[in-house]
Amino acid sequence: MLKSLRLLSLSLIALAWASPAAVAAGPDTYQYTINLASLKDDKLTVELAVPKMSESAAVFHMPKMVPGTYKIYDFGRFLSEFKAFDAAGTEIPVTHPDQNTWRIEPAAKLARITYRVEDTFDTELDNAIFEPAGSNFDVDSDFVLNTHCFFGYFDGHKAQPYEINIRKPQFLYGSTALEDQNPANDQDKFNVSSYMELTDSPIMYARPDTAWVQVGSAKVLVSVYSHGEKKAAKAIAQKVNDVMIAAKNYLGGDLPVKKYAFIIYTLNKNPISHSYGALEHSYSSFYSLPDASGEEMGPMVRQIAAHEFFHIVTPLSIHATEIGDFNYINPEMSEHLWLYEGVTEYTSHYVQLREGLTDLKEFLHEMQDKIETSRTRYNDTLAFTKMSKLVLTKEYEPQYGNVYQKGALIGLCLDVKLRSLSNGKTGLKDVITGLSKKYGKDRSFRDEDLFNDIQALSYPEIGNFLRTYVSGNTPLPFEEVFGLIGVKFANEQDAKDFTLGKISLGPDEETGHIKITDISQMNDVGKKLGYKEGDVIMSINGIDLPMTKFSAGIAEWKQTAKEGDKMVVVVQRLKGKKIKTKKLKAKATLVSVKQRYVLEEDPKANAAQLNVRKAWMGK
Repeated sequence: MLKSLRLLSLSLIALAWASPAAVAAGPDTYQYTINLASLKDDKLTVELAVPKMSESAAVFHMPKMVPGTYKIYDFGRFLSEFKAFDAAGTEIPVTHPDQNTWRIEPAAKLARITYRVEDTFDTELDNAIFEPAGSNFDVDSDFVLNTHCFFGYFDGHKAQPYEINIRKPQFLYGSTALEDQNPANDQDKFNVSSYMELTDSPIMYARPDTAWVQVGSAKVLVSVYSHGEKKAAKAIAQKVNDVMIAAKNYLGGDLPVKKYAFIIYTLNKNPISHSYGALEHSYSSFYSLPDASGEEMGPMVRQIAAHEFFHIVTPLSIHATEIGDFNYINPEMSEHLWLYEGVTEYTSHYVQLREGLTDLKEFLHEMQDKIETSRTRYNDTLAFTKMSKLVLTKEYEPQYGNVYQKGALIGLCLDVKLRSLSNGKTGLKDVITGLSKKYGKDRSFRDEDLFNDIQALSYPEIGNFLRTYVSGNTPLPFEEVFGLIGVKFANEQDAKDFTLGKISLGPDEETGHIKITDISQMNDVGKKLGYKEGDVIMSINGIDLPMTKFSAGIAEWKQTAKEGDKMVVVVQRLKGKKIKTKKLKAKATLVSVKQRYVLEEDPKANAAQLNVRKAWMGK
């Protein structure tokens, strides 16, 4: 997981294509109850009526890790006062061999367990949990219930059904993709088929700020909790609607879900994980974002949502054994993060291009940024399959962020090469569809078989590409691949660009903005502006520059700037013990720069190249 105050997108991989069905409670059902009104000392009490078990000992687990976070979190450390009882209410001894496991014996006597759960958003424990994977309690306003923070399972009983009963104040509305089976206003009941489905189903309770969008036959919920009580759901729904329509068109005219929920929680302080972003689920995605208006959040949510929602393409019905039967206590990683995250990230941008939400110039700019980030921040000669398999280790965890950079570029290269080899007839989507038909939600592939499977569905050249550039150490062949669609790639070229002053920048976690960390190389523009180290950049020419949109804001300024125009940079500066707001002024100035990894349409592209481009873009 990236450890910076920036937008981060992760995915909880789930394995179903249809909406969850209600499951009736029975003797094999876990029956959980939480009373939100009973919050005490910032902890909630959880009670479980235990399903029947034949084992001599009942071994209860909270997850060490959940799929999609790619980080060990040890959710059991947030539990306390764990107790077990027989049917008469007599307490049964419990041992606690590690922080995620409780052992109760004899299991035949066990009827009920109780424990208390601390929330994660304001915890003082180390190893802070990324907020979209965590929990928060405020009896007067909100409860964030990521289900893996509250509910566990017994060894050998992970696939049994669950009934979740949540007692709540009537003014709180539960936003989730699950269907409430209880019509009462003071209690919700949710039934799911297994622990995998349960951990795939977050719930947020808050005073309702919701909007619904109908996309084909699917109902899409947008639910927002704002600390500033800003009514944002309607504006955000308008922004995500076009992405959902693009997804529907791309997938053949309808969505493979009946209900989907965008659940958005806004923070009025810096997240303890130092990251904003989202966690993806089969039928929903949970967002943690800075508190802002719907108009401000809408574009931000749309781009994250474009990635999160397209997990309905990969990997909902294509997954390795390590994911199909995920081990919550001793997790093993698959080699193919390029498929789960990379192809999803590529698809999120590609579909917007194909459906006319962006143009080719914008798309190429996004890919150019990914090439630069991949080659300057990550190890470009590290085999992607090796990084994926070992991503939980200290050595390879820092390389995880490359799944959204090089992983997406792998998807792009495969798609373009497939269009070229097939004379425009097939692309990456067709291969994904073929893999879905071979495997599907109930059948996992073996990591070592995937490249052969893809080659069998396509061409020997595609198999060779995967072995050379994905499991091999060779950097991606951008000049060759972009040349197939009449786009020129240059590692470096001379250009003119507007300068901010040649200053070094870094995150300011206190304000959520960018601060100046070094002015030793400052040029004449920076000297005229009068920057000082520690200045926090708030805006440029009236364009707000929070960290989450700093790059986009600077790009917006450059698009309209002309040489000699007035340039006004607003900074916050510490003077003594007080923070002063300063307006720094200079003239916009073009300077000579070396642009790296440049992508531009080739005006001399031949007919063959243009035909592949046309087929790839669907135009």
